[in-house]
Amino acid sequence: MKHQAPPNHDLDRRDQAFAEAATPAPVHDQHDNDLTEAQPEPTDPLARRVYALSEAGLIFGRRARPIAAELNRDGLPGPGGRPWGDTTIRGQMDRGTGILNNTLYIGQLTWNRCSYVKDPATGKRVARPNNADKHEVVPVPELRIIDDELWQKVKARQMAVRTEMRQG
Repeated sequence: MKHQAPPNHDLDRRDQAFAEAATPAPVHDQHDNDLTEAQPEPTDPLARRVYALSEAGLIFGRRARPIAAELNRDGLPGPGGRPWGDTTIRGQMDRGTGILNNTLYIGQLTWNRCSYVKDPATGKRVARPNNADKHEVVPVPELRIIDDELWQKVKARQMAVRTEMRQG
């Protein structure tokens, strides 16, 4: 089975790191512009552990730090072999970053979440989130490791924390 790549796809480095940590990510085939089928690992205990801790309500905001510290104490390397940080776990909901927002874990590969522009003053590349209607999603059910019930619980908890923080 092959997955057709949307035009101009560009997975950001965090997505690639998380995809590689979970399962081998689909590989771009230069000859026919398709993504070849990935051979997923049967489980990803680390992601499941992070989601379980999240479900327990221990991971959001400042509380993500103790969980990152626990993963570091247990000797589990973070993306790129670096230590875990709280933002690696919680990420940014709007941008789809962080383990808790990674749609690969529910069997969806999402492209075009961000556009990148060069800041003329600094010459650095700056990410700009695209509207959700611009995202391109390809189902990859063979990569699913988190069930819908747990995903929805985590999303509800994120929204509750976001609302609480905005209200001050």
